[in-house]
Amino acid sequence: MSIAIPAKTISPRLAHVAQKSDLLAQSVTPLARANTYVSTVTVPPDASAYQLFQEASHQIVRAICHLFEGVPADHGIAIYETDVALRSALRTDTPVEARIFLTLERNNPRHILWQCNSTVDFCQAHIRVAEARIKSMTLPRTVGDPTLRWPHASFNALAA
Repeated sequence: MSIAIPAKTISPRLAHVAQKSDLLAQSVTPLARANTYVSTVTVPPDASAYQLFQEASHQIVRAICHLFEGVPADHGIAIYETDVALRSALRTDTPVEARIFLTLERNNPRHILWQCNSTVDFCQAHIRVAEARIKSMTLPRTVGDPTLRWPHASFNALAA
């Protein structure tokens, strides 16, 4: 018998966005398979597919690091590489399921400068519409450029 782990709510602070209206995913759930998570992404009606998948994957990866992987909420997550591959047409009338596989390499537990590698598969009605690969690094509040720690993206501004 497996124990179901409930979904955790993603806040703007944990996703590193300016306000709740910029969130593309509201919650994330860990799956039974280690380092695997699932979330649902809302598709804004005027969204560019590439920007949507890029920003959604960034928000979800940051939230997972804070909610499940032990990165303190006041620490930043600098994303330094993102590859998005579009696989099928995106429909704006159907939510997108995101399946995330995330590994956090805790090579330096004392300073919390950890490398994070993630892949995100996006599916709509059981059809893969995109996939993303993200490389990032956690940053303590006292390290690095503040804009890397809290980029506070505004998806609505990106889509305009």
